[in-house]
Amino acid sequence: MTRQCTGRSARRRAALALLLAAGAPGALPSAAAEWRQYEDPETAGWSPQGLAAARATAEEVGSAAVMVVEDGVVVAAWGQVERPFPVYSMRKGLYNALIGMLVGKGVIELDATLGELGLDEAEPLTSVERSATVEHLLTARSGVYRVSAYEPESMRRGRPERGSHRPGEHWFYNNWDFNVLAHLVEETAGRDLAPLFREGIAGPLGMEDFSLDDVFSFHEPSRSRYPAVVFRMSARDLARFGELYRRRGVWEGERLLAEDWIEVSWTPRTTFAEGSPFGAGNGFGYLWWIYPARRDGGTPFARHDVYLTRGSGGQVLAVLPALDLVIVHLTAAEDGGFEDAVRVIDAVVAARSAPAADGEERVTVALSPRALPDPPPERERRAVVPWSREWIEALTGEYTLGPRISFLVHEVEGRLFALPRGAPLAEVELFADATGTIFNPAVDLALQVVRDEHGRVVALEGILDGRPARIERTPSGPDPEHPSSSGPRGEASAHHVEPAELLGVREQLELFECAAVATRGSLSPPSSARRAAGRW
Repeated sequence: MTRQCTGRSARRRAALALLLAAGAPGALPSAAAEWRQYEDPETAGWSPQGLAAARATAEEVGSAAVMVVEDGVVVAAWGQVERPFPVYSMRKGLYNALIGMLVGKGVIELDATLGELGLDEAEPLTSVERSATVEHLLTARSGVYRVSAYEPESMRRGRPERGSHRPGEHWFYNNWDFNVLAHLVEETAGRDLAPLFREGIAGPLGMEDFSLDDVFSFHEPSRSRYPAVVFRMSARDLARFGELYRRRGVWEGERLLAEDWIEVSWTPRTTFAEGSPFGAGNGFGYLWWIYPARRDGGTPFARHDVYLTRGSGGQVLAVLPALDLVIVHLTAAEDGGFEDAVRVIDAVVAARSAPAADGEERVTVALSPRALPDPPPERERRAVVPWSREWIEALTGEYTLGPRISFLVHEVEGRLFALPRGAPLAEVELFADATGTIFNPAVDLALQVVRDEHGRVVALEGILDGRPARIERTPSGPDPEHPSSSGPRGEASAHHVEPAELLGVREQLELFECAAVATRGSLSPPSSARRAAGRW
């Protein structure tokens, strides 16, 4: 998209040049600063019995990883704290850091409007919608009520009528706003968000598990031109991110974020009324959730100011500045939710019996996580090869699964997508590996092409949602002949793919949420997606 030039442009271009000059590409440090963990948390004022109770709560709710950090030292680490998990809407808190850096350098201005920035959709925004500012996007008050990529059914159901509110008038948790912010970061910097995060945040913080392959653009081009940029993150890396905010933007003597940016991000721009599903008195700032202390009592969680970035399935990063605490709770996003995470956080805070006495010896050792029962299995990752033109032409068209389900496989700028017909389900991108398998790990999909005696595609057959499936090509659909090769690039053997043909920094893409799952003739999201719909 072409940026509209305004009176701000010269200053923005100059600031951007400085930013890019300071952020040359590079790998993460090979030896990140190690976490230190209390050998005996009791010497630091923590109750052993209370921590045991908190760990038992984590086991009960099915937590996959929990990390508790007090003033930079690990109090407890349970589960797979080194494993990157999908973090879903926690991505918005991660966006906040990059936007804060760009705002601090004068590259992004909060009062710039969508119209001035040249941000639009295929069906154009109205003049009122174009008057929404970057700050409106940050606070979920844009008044732009358009279908967006990566949105749950609850968001679709709750979306106000288009034009019902002017920018700034009404709060609506709106993935369109957040996706446009990610696009704005990339467009402004002229680079993908993943390397920007690596160089601006992950590298300086010494993140140990962050990989470019754990950042993925979730496209749904039939809905919006702006994809959702989603992340996988480990608990110990998220703890570093939380520590950056607890330390008010300074890391090892270097200021990465302006203190006033964190202050304004943690200031509610919306305070929820009685009866709100987000909790009366809680608030939303610049992409962060604010849970103010309830001085009149309540749970341990409620007795302190808590600043959260949170995602579906119980993914939570909580910062409690008054206690010098950062707590990370992650699940495999199959079970549980925000309420379960709060139970674990409550139990952790309750275990903090008293500050340690002055002069008490507190010995620290290397991080040593304790396992949680039934760790979730790792998803298989596949290397992706790009689609060739002849392969795209061979696959595009209509398909059916059983008597009621149909899909349109269509191309957008060299990528293939499956669009369900007659169901309010997300578009899902299709990938191919070097063996010619069409896959999407999020829906447990691995399909092979079936051809007739003339070499035409007649079906896709294999595994869908863990079950055998055959998806038939609709005879009336476009079905051009295709050479009889078996690979997505037309090689004589699909196993002989040259390394140069593989994708670059995203060779091992993995989708993080199921868009649609076909089961026994009906199409529905899995239980985890249904549970997530009300807690996005």
